[in-house]
Amino acid sequence: PPLAHQETESLRLALHAQISRLDHALSRARHFASHAAHELRTPLSVVSGELELLAEVSPPSEELASARKQVHGLTNLVQRLLILADARVIEDGAEVVDLADTLEDVLRRLPDEHRARVQNELDEDVLVFGDGTLLSLMAANIIDNALKFSDGAVHVGLEARDGVAWLCVDDSGPGLTEEEQMGVLTPFYRTPSARATSGGYGIGLALIAHVVE
Repeated sequence: PPLAHQETESLRLALHAQISRLDHALSRARHFASHAAHELRTPLSVVSGELELLAEVSPPSEELASARKQVHGLTNLVQRLLILADARVIEDGAEVVDLADTLEDVLRRLPDEHRARVQNELDEDVLVFGDGTLLSLMAANIIDNALKFSDGAVHVGLEARDGVAWLCVDDSGPGLTEEEQMGVLTPFYRTPSARATSGGYGIGLALIAHVVE
């Protein structure tokens, strides 16, 4: 509400106008990202389908395998952008999700050589309220990240403590500097070591943080 003193009222109006402009700019940016991702998803699906059909009728080739891999990577990128572009808190359609079941399903889908490196200690009936698909995507991303940036065993722990679900993923990777820790949750940020040693777009950790929030 309006303030009694002219100086504080002027400050209130200035802050209100600035926040409104920021909100409008943020809404436009999110709308653009979401719209662009939607527009890309359909042609990528068509290209992916055509490549799958071509792979069935053509002899195997490195070029075709590379094209399928690139399209698969772009499709995953677009799906992640769609999730990041939607800043709404999930309320409609949310459900009770058993995180232990979610993690077990994620671990079952890992390639054999990766699954052999994972040690897990999962409490039963760790229930949260949210989107099961997004929580599965979050778990898959964080475990994949641990496997990608370490060579040894990866330990996945899950427990309920004082009404809070705790998911802990420990690995023997090199870790992050303090400066890198400040940036890794920002979309498209990649550390120098990540750029030098692995592919990717720098979205995985930002996606994890977004889903958890």
